[in-house]
Amino acid sequence: LDTNCVINLFDRESLSATSVAEIETLTRYALDGKAEIAITTRLETDLMQDKNEKRRCAFIAMLNIFPVIPSIGRWNISKWDEDVFADEGSQRLSYEIQQILSPGLTTDSRRYSNEINDIDHLTGHVLGKRDIFVTDDKGILRKRDQLRGLGILTMNPKQCVDHLDEIDLRSKPRTLPTDNIPANYHSRALYGSVT
Repeated sequence: LDTNCVINLFDRESLSATSVAEIETLTRYALDGKAEIAITTRLETDLMQDKNEKRRCAFIAMLNIFPVIPSIGRWNISKWDEDVFADEGSQRLSYEIQQILSPGLTTDSRRYSNEINDIDHLTGHVLGKRDIFVTDDKGILRKRDQLRGLGILTMNPKQCVDHLDEIDLRSKPRTLPTDNIPANYHSRALYGSVT
């Protein structure tokens, strides 16, 4: 889950929260063992930018309900035992994601911290071999086709719920109806089983 999804789930008083029902459904899928939800180490970094200390501390305390996957280490951001050292492959991946999301990004950019965290969320997603990156971030969702070229499947919470509903429906055994079948549609001489 991207940071915006977690904030929308945790901040019940917000009037601007989106996809709350869908994120709750995703959480139910996880509790039922039908999906696995995880966050990256950058989620806490994102939350640390919240100026409301009480809310920030409450949100960070609630993060323990999610498994955390590492991203690549960054000076002054990463904690020593959380993230992984970047190698040539992960550096190249991070660079390619940056070229898609924020091609002109520099350290003096106004939104540098947010944008580098988005890049690191997606890098961690790939390094953690996750299936779907769930976000309400329109900037990321607009780049979904380009990100798919890097093997990153992005969906908003509703699309993800619909995807999981479809998988759940296909996994349930179904029986064919046997009542009210007109005689001219079958032959009693034919029998067997269908798998």
